[in-house]
Amino acid sequence: MSRQRKNKKLRPFGLWRILILGLLCLTLAEAIACYIFDPTLFHQIADPIHQKSVAMMATGQKKLSELAQDTRTQITELSKKVGQAVAEAKQSSEKKESEEVVATPARSGDITQKEENAIEVHDGYNFNPATGDTILTGGNIDVLFFNQTAPAWKDQLYGSDKIGTHGCGPTAMAMLISSMTDYRVDPKMMADWAVQNGYYAKGDGSYHGLIPAAASTYGLSVSSCADLSAEGLLAQLRAGHVLVALMRAGHFTDSGHFIILRGITATGQVLIADPQNFDNSIQPWDAKIIAGELASRDGNGGPVWVIGSGS
Repeated sequence: MSRQRKNKKLRPFGLWRILILGLLCLTLAEAIACYIFDPTLFHQIADPIHQKSVAMMATGQKKLSELAQDTRTQITELSKKVGQAVAEAKQSSEKKESEEVVATPARSGDITQKEENAIEVHDGYNFNPATGDTILTGGNIDVLFFNQTAPAWKDQLYGSDKIGTHGCGPTAMAMLISSMTDYRVDPKMMADWAVQNGYYAKGDGSYHGLIPAAASTYGLSVSSCADLSAEGLLAQLRAGHVLVALMRAGHFTDSGHFIILRGITATGQVLIADPQNFDNSIQPWDAKIIAGELASRDGNGGPVWVIGSGS
C-alpha cells in the first residue's frame, strides 16, 4: 500500500529564517573580500568596531571588579556582625549559667541546702516534711523514730497479731537498724523478719532472743548489760552506748514493753525512744524510774542489751 507525497508549503517564519541567514552569509563574504582586496578599507571599517568592543569589555570588567569588591565588603561586614552576635550570645549564656550556679545550693551528701533548711527543728527532735521522717536528737545517736501505732503499719499483721498492739520489739529494732547501719528497715519489714526467723510469740509479742538475733544479723554488736542499777545504766550511756531495755508494768506499759535508751542529758537524765509513745521519746527520764521498772533477767541477755555499731 502506498501513500501519495504531498507538497509542503513554506511557512512565513521559515522563509524569514532563510532570508536572514542569506544576509549574514553575504555580509561575511563581503567582509572577507574587503579584507583580502582592500585591507585599508577593512581596517577603517573594522577598527572602530574593535575599539568600541574592547572599551565595552574593559568597562564590563571594571564594573565586575567593582561589584566583586562591594560583595567582599558586604560579606566582611556581615561576618563581623555575625561574630559579634555569637560573642554576645555566648556572653549572655555564660552569665546565665553563672547566675544559675550561684543560685544552686551546695550539696551535703544527697541532701541539698534547701532541703536541710526545710527540716523543722524542735526541742528533742527534727522533722523532715519532704520525707515524713522524725529524727530524735540529743542522744548518743540520732534515732529515726518509728511508732508502732502509726497508720502505716498499726493494723499490719505481726504473725496473727497486729504491729500496733504487739510489735514493740520489731519496731525498736527497726529504729536501731535504720539509725546505726546503712539499711532502712521499717516496723513491718522487721516484723516479717521476726516471724520468718521464729521470734514471734503469739499473743505475747516477741521472744526476747529477737534483740540479739536482729542486731547480729544486721551487723551490730550486742552484749548483755551486767549492772542493772541506775548508775550502771548511766555508765553505759556515758560511754556512748545505746541500750535496748525490756520493761515491766509501770510508766511505759501495762505488761511487757521494749524501749531504747539512747543517751543522757547534761543533768544526768535518760533519753529514750519508746516505740509506742512519741511524747515519752522527747522528754527526759529519771534513771531510777527506768532501773526500777526493768523486767527480770532472762537467758537471752536481757533485760538490757548493749548495742554497738559493729560486731
